[in-house]
Amino acid sequence: MRFYLPPHAWNEPQLDKAEAHHAQRVLRLQPGAAITVFDGEGRVASAVIETFHKKSALLRLGASQLTPRPTVEITVAQAIPKGRNMDLIIQKAVELGAARIIPLVTDRTIVRCQSDDAKQERWQGIALEACKQCGQNWMPLVEAPCSLQESLDFFQNSTSDANCDVAPVLASSSINYTLSRCAPEPPGTSSPEASFERSLFKKINSNDLLLIASLEKEAAPMKNIFSSLKKNSSSSISSATIFIGPEGDFTHEEYLLARAAGCQPISLGPIVLRTETAALYCLSVLAYELLR
Repeated sequence: MRFYLPPHAWNEPQLDKAEAHHAQRVLRLQPGAAITVFDGEGRVASAVIETFHKKSALLRLGASQLTPRPTVEITVAQAIPKGRNMDLIIQKAVELGAARIIPLVTDRTIVRCQSDDAKQERWQGIALEACKQCGQNWMPLVEAPCSLQESLDFFQNSTSDANCDVAPVLASSSINYTLSRCAPEPPGTSSPEASFERSLFKKINSNDLLLIASLEKEAAPMKNIFSSLKKNSSSSISSATIFIGPEGDFTHEEYLLARAAGCQPISLGPIVLRTETAALYCLSVLAYELLR
């Protein structure tokens, strides 16, 4: 049985009110029960419950170990779907090794968040529960809902030259994005394959992949990305971000916005997938190809 013990609580280890209630009232654990605790930042340890209090449970920690950080940090920027499908996407994103989840409110998003803070707190709680259930020791960060423009602003930079921009930089405690990008070429000036190779290798050179699932004709098959990566044996990807649209997909204007920010459109095949299916598909492929 796994319980969350925040990093600040390891010097005087005790479960908080919610975790203590779950241990005592739901699981019916008694003092002396052996459990496992983790801090969401890779640390995990065995522990013994010494005593229950009204709002906590005192622990005695055993040996701890550090789970290595994933070699590539994967972010999914997901347009919020209808119903409880966002809950499912967050749960499965945890299981598939995502480091960050960005809920998007797009032009065609049907759901409108009344309280961003409440939504974010609830979704972070779902991520925590998924970590407890699946054995994930690195808890992904669930951001507050934001627009596509706000999410792309993380990658904007005022530095530019004739055709190419150097996009910055989403700076956080765990993720740093730096990628170069070129403005889309006018239609008919080159083949889609050649354009794909050039834009991809600019991202390879910056150790980052920035992708958007697309139904548009110029979208490159996802397998082409990893085929090209394997050709360039010197490349090393440190982070990957995938943007997934809502029911009805991104608008054409949103695709143009994403491409201007450096996103490479990718195709998920000839079948039109539901938005939650597209998220799981992309995360599964990225995890298989990039996580070691």
